[in-house]
Amino acid sequence: MVEMVHILGLDATAGEEAEIPVEIIEMAEERQRCRAAGDYARADSLRSAIGEQGYEVRDVPDGFKVVSTR
Repeated sequence: MVEMVHILGLDATAGEEAEIPVEIIEMAEERQRCRAAGDYARADSLRSAIGEQGYEVRDVPDGFKVVSTR
């Protein structure tokens, strides 16, 4: 069930949200700027780097959301 909650994107309803480190938020913000500028290779690289740190960036209508994958 825990994995399905994550897969369905319902993490926020499953309990407390963990505090996201500032460095991860900064990387996600840079990724957003790269996407806006059309630098998709750099944006993908940042998404991968964020993933390696145990977080996932989700694009939402008003920007992005970062969630822990651990």
